[in-house]
Amino acid sequence: MEKVAIVVCAIDGMESMETGVGVVVNSFIEHFSEAAEAEVSGTQVSVSLHCFFPKMLEGATGLREDLLAITKRKCAATGGDIVCLPTLSDAREWTSMWFGTSMNSVLQQWSFLSREAAKKLDELCERYDRVVAVLHDTPFAATMRYLKSPERLSCVWVPHSLGSIFDIDTDRYEFERHAIQIHTSLHGRVGYVSEFFQTVLREQYDVSPVDMLAFEHVLDVNSSRYQKKFGSRSDFIDLLPTASPLIFSWGRCKPQKGFDLILEAAATFLTDPDFDEYHLALLMPDATTEPDYLNRVKALADVLPKERVTIGWEFDPDAPYAVLSSRNLRYVILASRFEAFGIVACEAKVFCANKVRILFSPIEPFIRTFDGTENSVVLRNLSAGAILDALRAGSESATARAHDTEDYLTRQREIIGALLRPGTVTTRSI
Repeated sequence: MEKVAIVVCAIDGMESMETGVGVVVNSFIEHFSEAAEAEVSGTQVSVSLHCFFPKMLEGATGLREDLLAITKRKCAATGGDIVCLPTLSDAREWTSMWFGTSMNSVLQQWSFLSREAAKKLDELCERYDRVVAVLHDTPFAATMRYLKSPERLSCVWVPHSLGSIFDIDTDRYEFERHAIQIHTSLHGRVGYVSEFFQTVLREQYDVSPVDMLAFEHVLDVNSSRYQKKFGSRSDFIDLLPTASPLIFSWGRCKPQKGFDLILEAAATFLTDPDFDEYHLALLMPDATTEPDYLNRVKALADVLPKERVTIGWEFDPDAPYAVLSSRNLRYVILASRFEAFGIVACEAKVFCANKVRILFSPIEPFIRTFDGTENSVVLRNLSAGAILDALRAGSESATARAHDTEDYLTRQREIIGALLRPGTVTTRSI
């Protein structure tokens, strides 16, 4: 019997749930046993799940003890375990891995985390016939560089954000490029989460198609994280008026998400007679927001009539699903300037009632998600004016929205199958 360890390395989704990356990682862990057993059934292969993530102190901001216990239980059920990796941060909040400290830059943080992950991967090689590592996002990009015996592992680096697009950060971009060069030279593969990222990796990072693996996510509509939340209450929704029709958007308060555009448009549409009954609800936690952008957004919010707007600055895991299931919801606005995949788009498409009109920015992941979707409108461009025009363009549609989605377990089983076959190259969505 060949013993194989599949190791998932990520900074969210195992002990915290703050980002779209966390949703992807958490869904993978939740259904791992079922998908892996189906894939290796009838073979002489046994698969164990191991989860590596940065250590967080007890009581740290963002730490979810319940989620950590679930992650440990899911790993143990397969004969695997969790590993809390040391970091250069103070480990007091989940955001610490995205920022530098007074002593170390963020690139030094990521290099250190990659080095610590590599040490633990080398140790696992002594216990298993084969080790396969899935390295999520830039903090783990350099892991293969520090492996003592890289030939003994199969590694896939899966970026969910890239310096050439998300941060326009030359240092981060060069860090990623250099990491990719080493990674692929050691026969590591690079997973792409969307066709857009496949193009970016090829054109801006010189990744050959033969070194790529499709890693596109399918929304797990049957996940316990959704089943428990819909119809629930939240601190945020309790702040909203009980009768007003709602216009809603949610996501981290970053330039990427376009909240400044929504707020600029709100200065006009909240004074439009056609919208005099509407209430704007924005959930945009600011834990990772740069000071300059936060000041800009707050200045835009300050000029709006306070009785017509509710803004949530803190993360509330129940709030998006409580609002999406609200009978008062009329519009969802997704104004992102760019996305790797766009979990929020999938959630809006699947969980919004038919009467809700979805306005979305003209970026490739959103266009692909909403292609052929009734009662959804692509903005003509990324501007406050385009949001205004789309809001005024038409009333609610009575046409039913198709809520068809791919089966998550089928997709995960295909991913695990591809991971277990060294050298497998696929350009289709798995």
